[in-house]
Parts: sequence; C-alpha cells; structure tokens
Amino acid sequence: MLRRGFLISIARASRSFGGPATQVARLASRQARLLVRPDHLAPTDTTRLDALPLTVVDCETTGLDPGRDRVISVAALRFHGLPHAPRAVLDALVNPGVPIPAAATAVHGITDAMVADAPAFRGVARRLAPLLRGAALVGHVVSFDRAVLAAEARRAGLPWRDPPMLCTRELAAALLPAGADLELEALAARFSIALAGRHTALGDAWAAAHVFAALARLAGEVSLGRLRALAEEGRRRLAAAR
Repeated sequence: MLRRGFLISIARASRSFGGPATQVARLASRQARLLVRPDHLAPTDTTRLDALPLTVVDCETTGLDPGRDRVISVAALRFHGLPHAPRAVLDALVNPGVPIPAAATAVHGITDAMVADAPAFRGVARRLAPLLRGAALVGHVVSFDRAVLAAEARRAGLPWRDPPMLCTRELAAALLPAGADLELEALAARFSIALAGRHTALGDAWAAAHVFAALARLAGEVSLGRLRALAEEGRRRLAAAR
C-alpha cells in the first residue's frame, strides 16, 4: 500500500515534465512495459539536448563499495530530451543473493524480506537494457550507479557498454556559484523541486531528473558535448575543492 501511494505521488510530481500523470503512474505500476524503440545510433557530442535520449538512473545497494556491494533496487526513467514525460519507467527490487546490512536498511528501508521474492539482477537486466540502449546516463553521482550496474552485469555474465554520463552534482559544480551545496536535497530546494520518496531508487531518480532539467535550462541551448564539457569542468572544481 505504501508503495502504491508513493507511485501516485511520483506521478503527480511528473506534471512538470509536461506528461499526463496517469500515463506515468501506469508505466510505473506495470514495472516498465518498455515503450522505447531500440536506438540504432548512440548519441554523439553534437546531439542537441532536445533530441538527446536520456536515461536517469538510481540504485539502492547493500553498501558503498561498487566492486563488492550489490544492487537491491534500481529505477530508470527514459526521456527523449527534457522537459517531457518519460517514455518508460522502471522501478524494480532486486534479490542480491546476500544479506542486506542493517546500516544499509537504515538508509533506504529495504529489508531481506522485501527482496526475498524479487528476481536476481539478470532478470531485472532484461527490462533495464532497453532503457539504457543508445542513451546518455544521467544521475546524481551517476558514476556510482554506473559502477554498480557494470559490476552486476559482469557477475551475471551479461554485456555492458559504458554510455556517455552526465552527473548532476558535477553539472551543478560547474553552473552554480562556488560554495553552493551540491547534495541532491539542497539542489532540489534551490530549484523548488518537491521531493517524494527520498532514498528510494524511484524517488531519487525523479529528483535527479528534475534537477538535471533545471541545470540544463541554466546551461542554455546545449549539446551533449557541451554538457559533458561542463560536467568535466565541475569534476575539476570538485577535485580542487578537496
């Protein structure tokens, strides 16, 4: 019941992307019956944002070591440019095959009992792959999500191809004044984005999608190449600040 209510609140939040809330709720509740046509060509640096296939991802895990810890929940929102309603939504629990540490459960609320009947990563990967195909990967500290997904693919004996990545934290570091708080909650507050389901994969993916849209508006009419250059600039600023 809590999960169904959360999906409804997420659907309401999606109105700012211009899509009907009922469509988004239907997509989420069906666990992403994929509406994405396979892309034959990956985006290039010259691809403009309004034509750019984007997949916003977030993973909840057993811990913070990408090489060791396991995915227990994954959400993916497939867009064709922003702002628009997503073309497909995936929200899935994953049975990691190992116990979930209490410290991890304290953050995201997912217990061993909740994932007991969930599929292993291989089963979820069949639904995730079409959302990732031919798209730039977007997320808050998205390098972590990419790393854990790539590690799970290797464990399952599945192919993995690194997509172009756009990190909202790095973009914010490049586009916002020095010293700005770059945490997801702080960025959402800066752009007046309502949060729902913080520290759930779907809730954090929606937050990252809205933050990315706000940052893209700050960047202006841009291409994938320009966004990647901004993310690289943000990465350098973050490294210098450390």
